[in-house]
Amino acid sequence: FLFNVSETYPFRSGLYTEQGAKLYEYLSFSYNAAGRYDRYRRTQTLSPGLDTVVKDSRPGIRHGLNINFAPKFTFFSIRPYFNYNELWYLKSVEKTFNPADSSVQTNDISGFKAVRYFQMGVALNTKLIGIFNPKVFGITGIRHTVTPSISYNYTPDFSSDAYGYYGSYIDAQGRQIKYSKFEKEIFGGSPFGESQSIGLSIGNLFEMK
Repeated sequence: FLFNVSETYPFRSGLYTEQGAKLYEYLSFSYNAAGRYDRYRRTQTLSPGLDTVVKDSRPGIRHGLNINFAPKFTFFSIRPYFNYNELWYLKSVEKTFNPADSSVQTNDISGFKAVRYFQMGVALNTKLIGIFNPKVFGITGIRHTVTPSISYNYTPDFSSDAYGYYGSYIDAQGRQIKYSKFEKEIFGGSPFGESQSIGLSIGNLFEMK
């Protein structure tokens, strides 16, 4: 199942106008949810003439909340945002390393688990306009619009032990191997590792009359 709430401005009145609007009236949010239930059954061959039936089920619900704040100023606009995700599961996995044969055993752990992670950032842009009047070849005017923009995005490291979304084991070479406890779930787990990025863009528009 799917459920969506499109971008909504909760603090705007029915008589809203951009001129003279309060800062809090530029705050908006959108919400989406998805639920899914996977169930499968397969026959697995253990040895010639010996089969076994393997059954499994993986239910899950995903919530997404996006919060934006986009006030407009005279010469520029700024848009900070916050994207929050929450996953609900009834199972997770636990891995153990067997030094006898260097195998990794994966076991299902039953019980409700919630995975929460987020991303946030800010974008800043402005608009520069130049008008020229060459009056040659029948051209009376040229308008050049430049729209530079810069953005910053940040995602924390949700694989750290503080969040508890990842487990680890020591392999035969003595290395610590991290794994997601929700790698088998239908919506996956939280992002691995911290991420920071800066984006730059410049748009150009030429109009001629």
